[in-house]
Amino acid sequence: MIEPVLSKRELMELYAKIDTTQQHKEDLEMFKMGIANLDKYGKSYPFLEFSLPNTENESISIKSFLGKTTLVDFWASWCGPCRIKHPEMIKLKKRLGNENFDIVSISIDDNRKSWIKAIEKDSLKWTNLIDIDKKINDELEIPAIPFNYLIDKNGIVLGVNLSLDQIENELNKASR
Repeated sequence: MIEPVLSKRELMELYAKIDTTQQHKEDLEMFKMGIANLDKYGKSYPFLEFSLPNTENESISIKSFLGKTTLVDFWASWCGPCRIKHPEMIKLKKRLGNENFDIVSISIDDNRKSWIKAIEKDSLKWTNLIDIDKKINDELEIPAIPFNYLIDKNGIVLGVNLSLDQIENELNKASR
């Protein structure tokens, strides 16, 4: 679903022909959302413009990150896989530096205290925003967390839900 070989129309036709009786409902929903989202905020399309509050409750616009390649990472304090990924993201940020790369973490927590405590415990030194009412999460139709978008310096999506190795490869390509 991240970089499909088939077009959206072809995927929808194929999905309509599949026997889904033995599939998990959550998997089917994820596939349907992925297909539906292909032409909205997929690779090579402009990323969603929004503003969210940071840890100081100041509204931060995603536009403020234009000029740098930015990893927009969706997570929550209660998400084990999200928290496990943080040390590797910190290492990636250190390797790539601050000049042309940034990270923005967006939490879908509904408890600010838990969110701030997790940021401190995990030593997340980049911009941290919170989407308490999940408006951005819902607009992007994020199927599960952790989930990310890699955005170029002009706000165009370079990749969706990339591994950290894929992110580093994309950044190396962009710097050549």
